[in-house]
Amino acid sequence: DIFDLIIRMNQTNTGEEITLGDAIKIYTERQGFLVAGSSESSAFSEEEKEYCKPAITEYEKDVLHYPLKAIVDTWVGEGISEETQRKFGIGLNSLMMSITFPHFGENWELYGVRQRMLSQENVDRYGKYRPLERGETLYSSPLSFYLFGLNHTGLQIRVKKKAIVFEGEKSVMKMDSIMGSHNNISVASFFFFLSRHQFEILKSMGVEEIIIAFDRQFREVGDKEFKELVSVYQSINDRYGEKGVKLSFILDSEKISDYKDSPIDKGVEVFSKLYSNKKSIEEVQEVLEV
Repeated sequence: DIFDLIIRMNQTNTGEEITLGDAIKIYTERQGFLVAGSSESSAFSEEEKEYCKPAITEYEKDVLHYPLKAIVDTWVGEGISEETQRKFGIGLNSLMMSITFPHFGENWELYGVRQRMLSQENVDRYGKYRPLERGETLYSSPLSFYLFGLNHTGLQIRVKKKAIVFEGEKSVMKMDSIMGSHNNISVASFFFFLSRHQFEILKSMGVEEIIIAFDRQFREVGDKEFKELVSVYQSINDRYGEKGVKLSFILDSEKISDYKDSPIDKGVEVFSKLYSNKKSIEEVQEVLEV
């Protein structure tokens, strides 16, 4: 992912190994938006009192007629049903051999179309993800300015006043299939952080609790990656913990999921256990200190 790339580039250029937290800070400062853990930004400052909603480019939806609608068999095997894939508009770009994801706002504004490359050749050339390109238009989008899945889950989030924030699109779709659309209160932030824009979207919807449910990016409790995950959770709490919304965190300290799994990847039973054991930031820190 982009953060691994930044770590490798820094090591090549300077000979020094930086942490995941450092890579996140470098990325977010270069992109010009404020996220948990960053102290400076060209877009915001620590003294900012009033939030300003960004303007996001909306694309015409005609482009959605081009990628062939497709069912990814391997995803069905992972628990993302055919019905869910159709619902979320999954397509196939045969020219690039990629799976396409349309990205919408809560009211179905088309903010972009993202591709997930299937061939290793294209991954090496373009990266794992790339915006769809048609003619002279690149359907790119500012990922930190919105949340994936909100067009499908917004109503449930508003009713239940809770939101689960996963890292990736597949987790939102998997929850839709496994838990049922009426129970799906999830969105994806795309990366290993929660931006100010994303937080403010949920807050404006009347959400009373945000559950951060990032991947189990650690092998052992207390190892370097575990400490980095705790650091990210701490920075999210530091940034937003006093803004009138309860923050909870899913932390698989018992390792009932696998390395790099999303909390939803192992199905209803494992997710339900992880969700029921969601922690405050104080409880997260207690796990680290044991």
